[in-house]
Amino acid sequence: FFEPISAFLQKMKLFIPVVVLVAILAEGIFSDDSMTIVLHKDPVATVEPNMASFSFEISGVCEMMGKYPDMGIKSSFVNLFKNLQEKTGGPGPTIRIGGNSADESWWNPTGKPRPPNITYDITYDDLTTYANFVKATKNTTTLVIATNMRQPDNASWAVDHVNAVEQILGWDTVKAVEIGNENDLFYENGIRASNYTYSDYVPQMGVYVQSMLSKTSIPPKRIQGGTFCCHWDPDVTADINRFNPYFGTYSYHRYPTSKCDGRVPNIEELLADAAAAGEAEHVQEWAKTARGYGFDFVIGEGNSCSCGGMHNISDTMGSAVWATDFLFNLAAVNVTLMNFHGGNDGPYTAIGYRSEHDTVPDVRPLYYAMLAFTETTRNYATIHKVDVSTTNNFIKGWAVQDKNRSWRVVVISKVYNSSEPANVTVNVKEVGLPASASLFYLESKNRSIYDMYGLSWAGQTFDGSLDGLPLGQRTNTTLTIKEGTFTFQIHPASIAVLEF
Repeated sequence: FFEPISAFLQKMKLFIPVVVLVAILAEGIFSDDSMTIVLHKDPVATVEPNMASFSFEISGVCEMMGKYPDMGIKSSFVNLFKNLQEKTGGPGPTIRIGGNSADESWWNPTGKPRPPNITYDITYDDLTTYANFVKATKNTTTLVIATNMRQPDNASWAVDHVNAVEQILGWDTVKAVEIGNENDLFYENGIRASNYTYSDYVPQMGVYVQSMLSKTSIPPKRIQGGTFCCHWDPDVTADINRFNPYFGTYSYHRYPTSKCDGRVPNIEELLADAAAAGEAEHVQEWAKTARGYGFDFVIGEGNSCSCGGMHNISDTMGSAVWATDFLFNLAAVNVTLMNFHGGNDGPYTAIGYRSEHDTVPDVRPLYYAMLAFTETTRNYATIHKVDVSTTNNFIKGWAVQDKNRSWRVVVISKVYNSSEPANVTVNVKEVGLPASASLFYLESKNRSIYDMYGLSWAGQTFDGSLDGLPLGQRTNTTLTIKEGTFTFQIHPASIAVLEF
């Protein structure tokens, strides 16, 4: 399966989860588009139940949860996590707490004067907030905690932070600890000298690893390695090989578009193959190397657009259809976790709050995608091989079967400037002949790739929800099999899921 995904796309032979996923990207107006998907029994990769997870800044995560003791845990935030956990058939989402603020924060419960470049004090109130939130989710949420690597040869800030984490949270709650954030950018952001390289990083990382092992009670294999993003790609394999005895997971960050340094991305970039299949192909060999050592490769931080996201791209239906295709492509190359970075009211956050004391959630299209993906791949679903033929080279197909032997077929339309639906035929002759199937849609009222609200998944919406629970009755259409196939239509800027 390790043939580059781009080659599969050119051949139009894709691996699909027991859910079939279809993505259509149109640069012109298409009519009478059609696609045929043939399901096969050949398994490709298992999707972890909580693959669609979250990342928040150290300096902002408590505002999302409801910071102790100023206010109680936000029940709406808890409910939005429970919605996902209830769909998984397993654990709830992970929260990775880190980001740029990891190297700008330190454990400072007594209010000591801050050193230069430290802008946030982590206190008992922060860690108590984390603990209260996990408890509110009935301990179905686990955490990844990032620590500060600003000091080159002195790991004391990281050690103090980890010891406090153990005291207040415990290792049942914390699945991994990171050392620094995007260390390959240290030479750009002033944390290290302008000539800083991976060779300089290696002995410094060694100091931090040994300090963690000798000065904390961190369990074996709880360090999450990597956290690189950009400039050390040639060194990733060597990094995994060098530090693998200490790693339990390995993290890399991916954003397919960026508004950093004045760049202005557009929706076409996000909907292109490079933003989904290309991103998976980028990390494919690293995931294989990590699995060879017996640990997981994760996208520890990522989203649609780096440097905070882009309005009218990251907060639209376009981000939902991108994210679904992105998640399937990652899962197909054995990436086990994707943490969507966000928080507060930023453009790319899946869940927003307009202020730290606001308890009414602003549920964005990205969250709908995470929910639909999680439900579609529930019960440890396995991606299966499919053959796809289509009149549109930007139609993607995915199929999965879960451990209860249920199949699901997802169709994702990335069409952004047409009103014409595509006709879809799903051939199930090899995998069984059910009498009927249920069809669900993730769609918006206006069927526009730019819609921010008016979305629904299986007939339910979060528009107007005060408590983070969906509104409305779940709806679906029942389809009858005919000569071993199911047929239906997919409208532009929407997702269809066929289940049998």
